[in-house]
Amino acid sequence: PARGGAFIYKDTEDFTMNRSLLAVAIASALALSLTACSGGGGGANVRPNNPPSPSTTAPPPAPPVTYSYPEYNQLVPTGALAAQQAGFTGAGVKIGILDSGVDPSLADMQGRIAGFQSYITGGSQTPNDTFGHGSVVAQILGGLAVDGFPGGVAPGASLYIAQIASSENNYLVTDQAAFADLISQGVRI
Repeated sequence: PARGGAFIYKDTEDFTMNRSLLAVAIASALALSLTACSGGGGGANVRPNNPPSPSTTAPPPAPPVTYSYPEYNQLVPTGALAAQQAGFTGAGVKIGILDSGVDPSLADMQGRIAGFQSYITGGSQTPNDTFGHGSVVAQILGGLAVDGFPGGVAPGASLYIAQIASSENNYLVTDQAAFADLISQGVRI
């Protein structure tokens, strides 16, 4: 040993061998200390750390969204109720409906029909509905709120009706005149 207890090595081989012995000694001391405190090395207090088993039952489904029928059946799912509450009613918009006509005697259609034209042979030019489908479509699109019915999606819009059906299975969808007439009036179809 040299001054202060330090070793002086004569060659690199001695240094490498002593360094290896030191590493083995440190590893052995660490292993012994872990075994003594049951922190590894197979001590009696070693228990596996198993994660809990996943649940085999699925979480309950979310409850379905329910709407008060018929109060919100077309307004909430389409987002129209929120739009109406924000002040958007369709005012200034012309809506064209090509269907079986419209029944002007319905309470929610009072003052709603801005234009009517029948394209069926022998059809009356006074608003009417040959079998009811067009009236339902008109109510959903632009009917007024009456008797528990909250009104249509755009109750402030102007409704232009083109009667192109004389019966349930007889639509004149190839009649381009109805489309052209509505478009010439600035109607959105």
